[in-house]
Amino acid sequence: MPAKRLHIIMNSHMDPVWLWRLREGRAAWLNTCRSVVRMMKRHPFLKFTRSSSAAYKWIEESDPKLFNEIRKLVAANRWEIVGGWVCGIAEPAEYPEFRSCDEVNGLGNISVPGILPRFSGTVRYEGSFDAPGGIESALLDLGGVYETAAVHINGRHIGTGICPPYAFALPSGLLTQKNNRIAVEVTNTLAKRLGGNQFDRAMPQEPSGLLGPVRLMYSLKGDMA
Repeated sequence: MPAKRLHIIMNSHMDPVWLWRLREGRAAWLNTCRSVVRMMKRHPFLKFTRSSSAAYKWIEESDPKLFNEIRKLVAANRWEIVGGWVCGIAEPAEYPEFRSCDEVNGLGNISVPGILPRFSGTVRYEGSFDAPGGIESALLDLGGVYETAAVHINGRHIGTGICPPYAFALPSGLLTQKNNRIAVEVTNTLAKRLGGNQFDRAMPQEPSGLLGPVRLMYSLKGDMA
């Protein structure tokens, strides 16, 4: 039997705004990164990939020593920082002008306490991604969305979804192999801002924002069905 090589991929799914207070989410992020750095010191072959630029800012502010250790791992090509989401918000009267908001820094429910529980309006999520060459057909699946989502890729409006499934067929030839730009505008209802009456407070509250996971599914030319 020929020799086989086993690849072990570790995953740390961190969503610091999902049903947590911001302070708890930041603590979980810091502790996860500390654990990863300890493992990488023990095992020189380990590599790690992480996005979320806002979280690196938290690390720099809360644990400068950890931040410097991560910088050394980045310089050694062992810790790879990948693109996350750049977010902006706009209330109805502000749209389409968006402003930055420190509380919203990625995917997740923005209506939890400590984020924006009374916000009604639009959140714009911007990012970039690479794609393989030779794509024959592609589908973008946004996962969980509350409530409507308008999608633009490479400056082109792909479509607007008002109910699940929030999936969009991408036109042929739209994607390039490097640096595809994506923007998703998610708008919730006025219930968060105006729902302070006794009746609304007694009703279950839905999330707000883009919860994900956002996935690109595709088939390559020559693939068998």
